[in-house]
Amino acid sequence: MKKRMMSLFVAIMMVGMVACGKKDSGSTTIAPTTQQTQAPTKEETKAPSKEETKAPSKEETKAPSKEETKAPENEATKDPENNQETTNELGQKLAAKFKEEKAKESDLLKLAQAVAEYAGTVSEYSLNAAMYEVPEDGKKFLIEFDGASEIKNFKSAAFFKPMIGTIPFAGYIFETDDAQALLAELKASANPRWNVCTEAKPAVYEVVDNTVFVVFVPNEE
Repeated sequence: MKKRMMSLFVAIMMVGMVACGKKDSGSTTIAPTTQQTQAPTKEETKAPSKEETKAPSKEETKAPSKEETKAPENEATKDPENNQETTNELGQKLAAKFKEEKAKESDLLKLAQAVAEYAGTVSEYSLNAAMYEVPEDGKKFLIEFDGASEIKNFKSAAFFKPMIGTIPFAGYIFETDDAQALLAELKASANPRWNVCTEAKPAVYEVVDNTVFVVFVPNEE
């Protein structure tokens, strides 16, 4: 009996020793699972994609295409039948012709005839020249000037006009003792609309010595 008890006791002791040997001296301290601390994923910091910084495409800076700066053409309209000019420069041409003729001729009627003939070569109009006859009452009213205005400062005059009275074309050559006074008088009373239905261009004037030239030409624009 004692032997059995001893054997049991020894067996119990042996079991206890084995158990103690396996027992961990402390609670198992699992090494903390280090979460992989990847370096924070830097958002790709590409250098900002430079919008193509081409030098700004210079709009072709051609020297501004100069509109052809030809000397302005005379605003000449040609009569389709005879290719003659009827322009706003007609009055200037006739004034220049008067000045040219005055250098070699002093007779008013001959001067008027020369200018009238020249007008027929540079326009479509046929003009007749005549001397102005001062009315018996001595009052000098000219229809191309304001009806209420008497043109006083001339001694004699020649004129040229077309046969058809409704055409607003008329020229005068005056002989005077005071050219500047007469010129002022003419300019103050000139009326390009002496015809109700038609209108002339503004009068052109020329003074040579004691003569004053004035001409109205048709406004065809």
